[in-house]
Amino acid sequence: QPMAIANGHLRSKMVQVVESGSLMQSALQQFRLSDKDETGTLTWNNGEIRDFVTTVLMEYGLTVPSERQIYSLYSLFDVDNNAQLDARECLCLVDAVVRAVFHTDFNQRGDAAAELKWLQKYLHASKVEGRRQLHVVF
Repeated sequence: QPMAIANGHLRSKMVQVVESGSLMQSALQQFRLSDKDETGTLTWNNGEIRDFVTTVLMEYGLTVPSERQIYSLYSLFDVDNNAQLDARECLCLVDAVVRAVFHTDFNQRGDAAAELKWLQKYLHASKVEGRRQLHVVF
């Protein structure tokens, strides 16, 4: 089942959660709990990043994307290819994943490649504007 349909009943709630900053507050709290070794980073290879994203989404009752879909988005944020993300990168990743589960181009096709293309286009536009922060309207 496409992610937008599976999570559709939560869309208006999640718009409020994102716009109010609650998502970022919850994600930061979860980042701190997930960073058990207190290095200030989470690692993909040991499952910390996947578990972090999954836990944040489940907190809001969202259906979690597949590991492949999460990895596709994660790889866009690991710009130095060290398999680690710091707190800021993790928060941006969660924001991107939450927005992605409601993005209709991705969900109508059920295609991770389409979602990746959409997010790459958005991130490129953000870089051009001098921002790395995601601010797409649902």
